Amino acid sequence: MKPARPVRFVRPALLAMSLLLLSSCAAIRGGIMQRDIAAEYYAIAEGYADLDKYEKAIPYYEKALRQKEFRNAANYGLGRMYALTGKWDEASDIFKKLYEKEPDNELLSSAYSFSLASSGGAEEALPLYKGMMDKHPDDPVIARNYAEIQLIAGLYAESLETIALIKEKFPDNDLQKELEALEEKANDGLAPPEEETDSDEDTAKPQAKTATEDIKKSTSTTKSTSAKKTESTVKPENSENSTDTP
Repeated sequence: MKPARPVRFVRPALLAMSLLLLSSCAAIRGGIMQRDIAAEYYAIAEGYADLDKYEKAIPYYEKALRQKEFRNAANYGLGRMYALTGKWDEASDIFKKLYEKEPDNELLSSAYSFSLASSGGAEEALPLYKGMMDKHPDDPVIARNYAEIQLIAGLYAESLETIALIKEKFPDNDLQKELEALEEKANDGLAPPEEETDSDEDTAKPQAKTATEDIKKSTSTTKSTSAKKTESTVKPENSENSTDTP
């Protein structure tokens, strides 16, 4: 009969190290999985946004922002969707938080000031956009947006002055039709109100572009089509593979 083999005990330190390595590997795999899931949510949200299905994009942006790596980019996308669906208060709240983190980010400054003006805070938005216009005097798009914010604030005469300056300084720009639409709205604002009749209602001209349509155009040239592209403009938070509970 062979003698029984002595029982070997695993040293506590070695056992602890093995368990630590196993848990670390599981955590890494879990973190990568969460990041990949967030990337999928973000891609779905961007896809719906590209198709102008803004309401459908909203829940996927909300899911993507639970992952810190995508939080700023997803929040920016969520703010755009709120703006494009006319939810200006919600959009302004999101853009304000992003703007406060990066006050020198002109994309965020533009989005925040425009949403702020559209949600009833035009007087607060004016100095923000005026600062951008002073910083970029040769940018007709910024000047045009400033003229619209003046219009939203009820500063019709001032808006007309800005429009006239834009036309004089940039006679060959591609914004002439938009400027004419803003000019018409500003002149309507200055004109005394007229009593409506049945014939007036039948022949009334449709209003110029709404603020929602304007922000769609103004942000369509700068919005991202991937998390990586968006994060190059809206900086991600400095956190690796960390998630928050919903």
